Amino acid sequence: MKIKIPALLFVAISVVIAGSVLPLVGNPADVNSQAASYGSGNTIIGNITILPNGTITPVNSAVTHSGNVFELGANITGSLTFMASNSVLEGGYHAVTDPFNNSSSIIISGSSSSSVEDVTAASTNLRGLGIEIKNSSQITLSKVTASSHFIALGILQNVTHGSITSSSFYVNSTGSTSLGISVGINVSDLHNIGSLINTLGVTNNITFEHDTVSVINATANFLTVSNGTVFEDSNFLITGNEKNNAGSAIGAILSNNSKFQNNTASATNVTFGILNGNFGVSSVVYHGDRISNNSFSINTRVLEFGFFSLSPTMITGNTFTGNLGQQGLPELILDIANGTSISGNTFSFNNTSATNIYAEGDHLNLSHNFMISSNASDFAGIQAELFNSTVLANSILTASAPDFRPVSYYGIYVTGMHNTINSNTVSLANTSSSETAGIYVEGGGSSSSLYSDRNSISYNSVTITNNSGYAIELGSGLYGISNTIVTHNDISISGKEPNGIIFLGSNNTISDNYISMNSTVSSTGIGSFGFQNSSSYDTISGNVIHSYKTATGGIFGFYFDHGLTHSSITGNTFSSVGIYGSGVELVTSNYAFLNVASNSFHFADNSTSQIYGMIFASLYNSTVSNNTLYYANHSIYWSNAQHDVVNGNYLYNQYEVISLSDSSNLTFYQNDFINFTKALSITNSNNLSFNLSYPVGGNYWSNYTGSDRYSGPSQNKAGSDGIGDTPYTIGYGYVDHYPLMKPWTRPVVTFIESGLSPGTAWSVTFNGKNISSDNSEITFTLVDSTYQIFKYSITSVNGYYQNLSSGNFSYGGLGASYTIEYLKYAHLYGTVTPGVVSIKIGNTTYNVTNGVYNLSIKAGNYTVQFIHSGYLTKTYSLTLTPGEEKNLSVVLAKPVNTLYYVAGGIGAAAVIIGALVVIMRRKQ
Repeated sequence: MKIKIPALLFVAISVVIAGSVLPLVGNPADVNSQAASYGSGNTIIGNITILPNGTITPVNSAVTHSGNVFELGANITGSLTFMASNSVLEGGYHAVTDPFNNSSSIIISGSSSSSVEDVTAASTNLRGLGIEIKNSSQITLSKVTASSHFIALGILQNVTHGSITSSSFYVNSTGSTSLGISVGINVSDLHNIGSLINTLGVTNNITFEHDTVSVINATANFLTVSNGTVFEDSNFLITGNEKNNAGSAIGAILSNNSKFQNNTASATNVTFGILNGNFGVSSVVYHGDRISNNSFSINTRVLEFGFFSLSPTMITGNTFTGNLGQQGLPELILDIANGTSISGNTFSFNNTSATNIYAEGDHLNLSHNFMISSNASDFAGIQAELFNSTVLANSILTASAPDFRPVSYYGIYVTGMHNTINSNTVSLANTSSSETAGIYVEGGGSSSSLYSDRNSISYNSVTITNNSGYAIELGSGLYGISNTIVTHNDISISGKEPNGIIFLGSNNTISDNYISMNSTVSSTGIGSFGFQNSSSYDTISGNVIHSYKTATGGIFGFYFDHGLTHSSITGNTFSSVGIYGSGVELVTSNYAFLNVASNSFHFADNSTSQIYGMIFASLYNSTVSNNTLYYANHSIYWSNAQHDVVNGNYLYNQYEVISLSDSSNLTFYQNDFINFTKALSITNSNNLSFNLSYPVGGNYWSNYTGSDRYSGPSQNKAGSDGIGDTPYTIGYGYVDHYPLMKPWTRPVVTFIESGLSPGTAWSVTFNGKNISSDNSEITFTLVDSTYQIFKYSITSVNGYYQNLSSGNFSYGGLGASYTIEYLKYAHLYGTVTPGVVSIKIGNTTYNVTNGVYNLSIKAGNYTVQFIHSGYLTKTYSLTLTPGEEKNLSVVLAKPVNTLYYVAGGIGAAAVIIGALVVIMRRKQ
């Protein structure tokens, strides 16, 4: 689905906008005839020039002037050149019509601080301009009407700070290239659009307000590379030639810090819209544009809005509507758009085969857009190749009536790295292609630009109704995703074969998602299938999956058909009312070093033989522990399983507990097997063990009838120990030597805190697992209850200290409880003089440099010393209680010593003697 931008640019010259407009003038000559009726009826033939000094040539012309006001007194057939500054050209509703080839009707050149008002300019030749402005500044056009077969208004080189208000511009093209308004473009380049456009001098700060631009069979409404161009509160209409597609764009903005806002635009039979950026333009940097609060209406053939922006642009609050999209072409393109924001826009398209938004860039913000497409096919709501970007809170809705063709559609389609896809709403209805996905993150390829890594997909709502496909699809073909977090997504899927979260990759976390399935054929909640490679080092935890409908095919909580290694499936919940399926199914080969633990699988209470709790093929060196299965007719159904441990599982009401083929070196202990018909079925399997050594023991079998009067490894010592005195016979020559007398109670280790303020969060890490809570207890269940040593640590809480921070728990068959006492620090604070001192409290020294101190100290009894060389040390004995605020301000004194007085006296005597000597000498 990669968009071919160069191919799109071949046809596009321009940029955007459309809506309700003034009536279109079909032929520029008609404009001239209309304008003539406003004047006196006189027509002057020839060219007229108003020179910079105000001289009018020829003298006997249709122009008169009084002071700096020049007034047109008749219609002119020819051209009018206006070069005066600080002046007004008043048209008097007359018309200037130039029928001569390649010339302009009104030319404003070398003028400044002037205005042109109430005039009509009509160029009836094939390559002429209605109005041409160049080498001028602060020019105002007001209530002007201009028409042409080529360009209605051309603002050419070195034009700055222009204002065009309440004016109308019409084009009825007879050539291959034409447009309503040109700003800052070399006219000669318009014959060769798509190769190179040369910017003309410095053209900037041109403002259009309350204007109308209407074109028939023209290439564009406007084309601009001007800096700071503003189009506001204006109407744009373009009608392409459906037969030869002459109309190929509403307009093109190619500019710095430009605005297109509060406009209405409509288009028929056109291809492209706004091109914002480097479209064959030399030596121009584009940034800071704003396209906001416009209304775009496109009919017959969908308008393609292409925003090509090199740095921050804002596209916000616009409304895009239309019908009959062109297959494979986006409605809005954003290419190399670093730092751009697309937000708050509304897209509504019918019968379209095109993408709403296509974007490429770094640090993009695609947020709060609303998209609805009816009978849409083969496109995406948002497709993007992004880096360090955000796709946030967009709403994407699509539906096809049952009578229309099937839909292949992606709500959000992203490739790239370090992106956040958060809080979006995607709803797809009546789609039937397996290529449909609510959110799709494409797998990485050999090109770094296609590598999908470190993305976050969270808090999205995805609904798929009456279709096949995937709610969230991650990875593709040979390549997957990596280091991606998929969490807290709400998924609802229904139809023939809808699936929840399907992925391929490594080091990913899929956690705490809610998936609701209502499939008529088959569905998978979370899994990996249809790929050519396996996944590894993934964590799948805390997900809740419910299947509510009885399907004709398989309903699977977790399904992997091409390998999963070094991964964990833990703490998940799956329930199903289906008549065929499984909680976890691992197909074909390459499943190794897995941890399948603490999951709950609940099936409907039925007698079918097609419900499987855990179907594993080729499971190696893995652990399956602490899972709960209800009403699975075959709880454990494994083939080619080697060196695996199964312990702590609760299996209730099944026909067959364990079915094995081609398996060996498996260990089962501390499992609960309740209300079953058959304990074991094996084919070509050996070296199975159904207990550990005493006192860990074996499993609980609900039909065990033995007694418990003895204890010990040989069960020959007086006194019960919770283990049956006689082995339980399983079948095929296997026995459980230490059957449990009652369901195994999973040991727990509990940490209890005291002293924290209510609602204060604290956390404990036990055996590598961290739990945080604002309650007073944190509990860990021992999934692996073999006798061993477990490490734990308690994190510190700001403002508190605790009596226990870390330790080891040695499991010997029972759990344990630890009390963590948190105490608030006492605070000793105050001022001290001099400002630089050392404060010694116990064996700790604190340095004060600014005369103020505030110390957090554990409660207790302390000796506190304030020390500074040259001053007397002050010592205090303090008792500090938890949470106490103690103020202690200290002024150190210099030492009092006799030697100081002796030295002082000698110095004073010397001064007195010296003074007397001076006095005596003066007397002499």
